[in-house]
Amino acid sequence: MSKLFMCLALFYLLFICLFRLPKHIHNFSHLKELIYPNSESFKKLSNSIYQGFMTVLITLGSALAAAYLLVVFDIPSYVLTTMQIISAFSILWAIVGKLGYPIQTIGGTTLPEAIDNFWFIFLNVIGIFCLFFTQFYSLFKI
Repeated sequence: MSKLFMCLALFYLLFICLFRLPKHIHNFSHLKELIYPNSESFKKLSNSIYQGFMTVLITLGSALAAAYLLVVFDIPSYVLTTMQIISAFSILWAIVGKLGYPIQTIGGTTLPEAIDNFWFIFLNVIGIFCLFFTQFYSLFKI
């Protein structure tokens, strides 16, 4: 099963490189603004990085705790396989389903943008949690 999951992960990376990255290449022309940001954009960038880091840290910590607590139960292998499939599906859905530029405004405060960002983060958190829960559970079960 792990070979299948690795193949899905490689396909996922290939898909991102071929279809998602070319849309963002023109953004690298604003690299000077990223290197020499003003104080407001620097604060927004650092807050965004901190929020993303904490979201991932809390997700991984909760997956670790849940796997450690549930290791006393004998979870069937098909449940773990299903969680891995849910993980791959939700992460792919989050990446491919993000609308981005078609609904983007200058301020970024419209309802469609807020829903799009929430859905993107929600699906990624669910996918990361399921992925790492299965990995941690398998690690603790040994």
